[in-house]
Amino acid sequence: MDVAIIGTGHNGLITAYYLAKQGLDVHLFEKRNFTGGAALTEELWPGYHFSTCAHLLHLFHPRILNDLELVKRGLKVLPRRNANLHMKSPQTYWGMPEDNSPGNLFANSRLSEEERNGIEQYEAFKTRLRKAFSPYRLGLPPSLDQVRADMGADQAILDRALNSTMKDLRDHFLPSQLLRDFYADEGAPVSRNPSALFLAYGSMSNPDDETGELPANGYVQGGLGALAKVLTDAAVEAGATIHTGKTVKEILVE
Repeated sequence: MDVAIIGTGHNGLITAYYLAKQGLDVHLFEKRNFTGGAALTEELWPGYHFSTCAHLLHLFHPRILNDLELVKRGLKVLPRRNANLHMKSPQTYWGMPEDNSPGNLFANSRLSEEERNGIEQYEAFKTRLRKAFSPYRLGLPPSLDQVRADMGADQAILDRALNSTMKDLRDHFLPSQLLRDFYADEGAPVSRNPSALFLAYGSMSNPDDETGELPANGYVQGGLGALAKVLTDAAVEAGATIHTGKTVKEILVE
């Protein structure tokens, strides 16, 4: 055995595939009796199946999708609309600016020119930050010096992201409380007021730098367990060996 991988979540299965394809003897050890980790489908009531942990295939790099031939193996992704709808007081909501419904607090027709300019500058900042980090997605994490050198004239964007919180950034770009409220949930999964560098994470949603393909973003037909199945098939076909029902008690380090 050349490589032992603990756990058969999607990261472990994908890693096993690539290592096994290089000719290494790869073994995965999973304490449960099935693979998939957080990517699983369970029948909670007779005839009703649910993705009971991870619910969405999100930011899945297209190169991985293609290398493992997941679509050929049967993976079907139902596209998810990116726009969210924020319900507010009766008969009002926040939706896409293009929706000029009288109830849409974020409609272009209800925003001032200053607010529209603020949105444009804020979105441009985020786009440039994501573009700068996009090339690092499938490589080793870069040093800060490397990022600075690669950004060239855009170093000021990196400095602002490093030295601002999300609240600082919104206060700088967004001229009204209405807009600050609309963007208030950005970064909420990370912490209450994270570093603005958090926005670089959005680079995961950028197209492949070589092919222009977009990452998969949607619901998996059959639930996330269907993803686990095709990843398992790919890893085993590449030569990896999977041991389920095997709990790891100790890791020996020499």
